[in-house]
Amino acid sequence: MRSALLLLTALLIVLAATVVSADTTITQVTANSIEDSLPQVKGNLVVWQGYDGNDWEVFLYNVATGTTIQITDNDEDDVSPQTDGRYVVWLGFNDGEWDVFFWDGTEVRSISDVSAEDMAPQIADGVIVWTSKPLDGGFLGPGEIVLYEAASGTKLELSAQVDPGNTLDDRLPIINDGAVVWIQTDDTGGTTGYMYRLGDGTIIINPDDVRTNSRSSDGNLRVLSRHDRLDAEIFLYSSYSKKYYQITHNSSQDRYPSISGNLVTWMADGEIFLAECEYLTLLRPIDGVTLSPASSPTFAWEAIGYDNSKVEFSKFPDFATGSVLTLPPGEQGWLAGTSFGPTEENWKSIVDMVEGEGTVYWRVIAADNDGNRAFSETRHFVIERTGGSPLGTAIVDIGTDPLVEGGGSNCFITAAADGQPGGSSGWTFPLSLILSLTSVLTPLVLSAWRKLHQHS
Repeated sequence: MRSALLLLTALLIVLAATVVSADTTITQVTANSIEDSLPQVKGNLVVWQGYDGNDWEVFLYNVATGTTIQITDNDEDDVSPQTDGRYVVWLGFNDGEWDVFFWDGTEVRSISDVSAEDMAPQIADGVIVWTSKPLDGGFLGPGEIVLYEAASGTKLELSAQVDPGNTLDDRLPIINDGAVVWIQTDDTGGTTGYMYRLGDGTIIINPDDVRTNSRSSDGNLRVLSRHDRLDAEIFLYSSYSKKYYQITHNSSQDRYPSISGNLVTWMADGEIFLAECEYLTLLRPIDGVTLSPASSPTFAWEAIGYDNSKVEFSKFPDFATGSVLTLPPGEQGWLAGTSFGPTEENWKSIVDMVEGEGTVYWRVIAADNDGNRAFSETRHFVIERTGGSPLGTAIVDIGTDPLVEGGGSNCFITAAADGQPGGSSGWTFPLSLILSLTSVLTPLVLSAWRKLHQHS
């Protein structure tokens, strides 16, 4: 009964909104009189196309060195640049047709067939793919999927392995996770999907598991441009914590974001911007939960822009009074993940801090590979010998969904128990549903409260 009471009470408490500000360092990469657009970031490289008043050219910014170079300088359009963090590819208009060009860090060269019209290339880990349509008497033939390996300079026509005569139209190649996928259309308009495994050259027809390569996503992070009632802003969404982080707060129209790790780039007012996001968010246990000294919870958090973490425990919220227990101990004992399950010995040390009963405060220290450190917010839990609540391993969050145009009109509650946040054991409820049930839930909560105290 007590657990049910705590759960109902938690669902009725309005918590902090899930749209929060990320701790970011924003750099304006360009500041010029030309139009810069369509940036893409991978690793430490940002590429984009800029209009110099005559045609589009390709530019590159090195995040590590802070330097910008112009890769192309000609009288033809160079557009749709992509990078894998080492090489750069793009489409260049050449002698009346579009060709694929490649920059290896020192020189530019064409890598496509000059007698074909090529479509925007994709690149990952030094492997480039694109669609090529052969020119025959001024007419475009069916599309072919072409693969080029930067390191060896070898070229392979992938679609020829499933359609040797190239009688069918192959298009929309995407490369990611060690494979290339594309679509083939037959004469009747029917489509077939193909996957080519880079490791062993196996081709799979209509694969079930197709991971797409997207400029706007990296792992469990996704970056979006959405309206905040005034203009378009950049948001970062984590499927792990199910939280939105607002990166930009300005009067510009921020568009076309791209993400790699904790780096986010976008365009606004004809300029290119780059954000280095660093934020640390505690996920569970929820603040103020009651726990039993006999059973330890799992502590979980989200750290973007940091590489290692530790968890600190104290009897005092300032972490300056009295002793502080740091787990894992020592400078060598850093956690690579974002969760910590205390051992039996660890939990006994935490419980002994309050002599078996009392309030314990906890926070996370995060560090990056450069030695920079940050502290999370401070939360607390109460240890009682009478037992704890299973809500100690839950997340309950109430907030707004910025994906709604205009923002703030679609409220929701997210709860996850056991497992990792964002796992299969989570639920999302519209806030309107919870509020509509308030008239029913409130009497139940009060009745449960009375019964609990009648038997206490």
